[in-house]
Amino acid sequence: MREATKGIWAMVAACLIWGIAPIYYKLLVHLPPLDVVAHRTLWSLVTFLVVLGLQGRLGQLRDAVRTRREAAVIGFAAMMISINWIFFIYSVSIGRVTEASLGYYLYPLVAVLIGMVAFVHDFPGAPMSGLFDPASALPVQIYNWTQRGDPGFVERASGAIIVLLVFLIVMNTAAIILRRRYERRW
Repeated sequence: MREATKGIWAMVAACLIWGIAPIYYKLLVHLPPLDVVAHRTLWSLVTFLVVLGLQGRLGQLRDAVRTRREAAVIGFAAMMISINWIFFIYSVSIGRVTEASLGYYLYPLVAVLIGMVAFVHDFPGAPMSGLFDPASALPVQIYNWTQRGDPGFVERASGAIIVLLVFLIVMNTAAIILRRRYERRW
C-alpha cells in the first residue's frame, strides 16, 4: 500500500474515532471524568508500549527520554493533554459537545496562522484564503452556542480557553524569539 493511501486511511480512521468518541464517553457519564481520563491514559500507555514492542522500537522511547529535561518536556505535554481530555470528557458528560468541539476546531486554525507568521518569511503563492475558509462557519457556530449555553459553563470554559490561548501565545512568542536569536544564518 502506498504511503498516500495509508495516510488517507489513517485520516478516515481518526475522523471516525473522533466522531464516535463523544458517544462512547456519554455512556460513561456516571463515572467521574478524572477516572475516565486515568483509565484512558493507562490503557493508551499499554497499547502504545505493545505497538512499539511489535515494531521493535522500544529503544526509541528510551532515547526520547535520555535527559531529565526531555522527560520533563514530555511529561508536561502529557499533563496538558490530560487536562484537555478532562475538559472534553466533562463537556460531553454535561451535554456540551458542540462547545468543546469549537476549541478543537479553532486550535488548528490559530496554530497554522501562528506558524505561517512565525516560520514562513515570505508567502510566494501561499493561499491565505485556505486558512480562513473553515472559519466562515464560525459565526453560525458561535451564534448557536450562545443561544443555548449554560452561563456557568460558558464562563468557566471561556476562562480556561483564554488562559490556555494566552499560554500558547506566550510559549510561541518565546519560541519565535529564541529561534530568531539562535538560528543559523545561511
